[in-house]
Amino acid sequence: MKRFYLKSFGCKVNQYDAQVLRERLLGSGLSETLSPVKADLVIVNFCVITARAASRSRRVLKSLAGKKPGARIIAAGCVPSQERERVLEAVPDVILPGREEQKGLAQGLIPVPAGKNGFCRVDGLEAHTRAFLKVQDGCNMRCAFCIIPSIRGIECSRPPDDVSAEAGRLLDNGYKEIVFCGIRLGGYKSGKLRLDGLLRKVLDDHQRDFRVRLSSLNPAEATPALLEVMGNDPRAARHLHLPLQSGDAGILKAMRRPYTPDQFLSKAEEVHAALEDPAISTDLMVGFPGEDERAFEASLTLLEKAGVSRVHVFPYSKRDGTEAAALPAVHDRDKKYRVEKAAETAKRLKKAYDTGFVGKKARVLIESEEKRATDRFKGLTSRYQQVILCGRPGCGINSFVVARLDKYEDGVFNEKTG
Repeated sequence: MKRFYLKSFGCKVNQYDAQVLRERLLGSGLSETLSPVKADLVIVNFCVITARAASRSRRVLKSLAGKKPGARIIAAGCVPSQERERVLEAVPDVILPGREEQKGLAQGLIPVPAGKNGFCRVDGLEAHTRAFLKVQDGCNMRCAFCIIPSIRGIECSRPPDDVSAEAGRLLDNGYKEIVFCGIRLGGYKSGKLRLDGLLRKVLDDHQRDFRVRLSSLNPAEATPALLEVMGNDPRAARHLHLPLQSGDAGILKAMRRPYTPDQFLSKAEEVHAALEDPAISTDLMVGFPGEDERAFEASLTLLEKAGVSRVHVFPYSKRDGTEAAALPAVHDRDKKYRVEKAAETAKRLKKAYDTGFVGKKARVLIESEEKRATDRFKGLTSRYQQVILCGRPGCGINSFVVARLDKYEDGVFNEKTG
């Protein structure tokens, strides 16, 4: 084998794991190609969080296998036992390594051992200006709708010195934003050190100009100690993603989520009090078994009260092997209507939050050039707001620039020229 092609789907953790595979293959002497036709080895890093995601992963795998007969085809990432048969039907010759085998890369193709606790270092992420840093894996929760714990296994956390060392390598390689990620990031624990201590350590160890962003946390995991660390250092992004899933107490209980609507609202108020104009993004699952119109409306009401900035709306997806799979389904027609209505609410809430910043200045990390106009760049604020800004001395990809948030249209700020 000389060349490999890698396609990855899914969450930040999956993207991190894909980069581990990429760096191991490159380190073994293989070269990467962007054309599957030229590849001797084709890897698809699966995501199966929803039925749609699983179907897309299988479809792409089958398509890539057809483009290069004779290539070795690997389905890596999150492939649960109940999905493996479907994958084999799509591509009979596919290699399906288990989770432990994947830590050694791919069924012994390149037998490089994993690092401590199964975690591996990454020096960067291809085609990204923000670097993901996996600090935790696995989940001990058993939410009724989620298949991930059966794939990822029990929770384990990375030693803090390893995390800090990798953060240093990423900064040395030019990255200006590091995103802590994990399957259950808020469950991070190494000895007595929790997530707040890990964040403080990385910020204290690296006295440089960069930003740290946290991926998803359960509401209770945004602890007072964590909010204090974030509030005391401007390098901690003023953004938290706290999944709601539902604003109805009965549905949350059926989902086996570890909080009530009142507790979510209380936590949102605590975040607003602790941080300056924080962005609180969230997830809303529509059409979970048992959800009626009253429960759905309760979700929309809670989003309003919590003052969220962004909402990821998605329909419930039945996953075989989960507790919710056996429950009576909500009609697809009702799910479709509710998704559309919730999306309208989400759009309005985002606009209401963002327009409060019009005319203000914000520090923007430039991520790309704006292709439709010369001397214009795209970037993100600490609060995860997209800005198109003007070029100026020192302006370039992976640089911080203070921009004025002027015209706001279609969810994006535009800095005025002249």
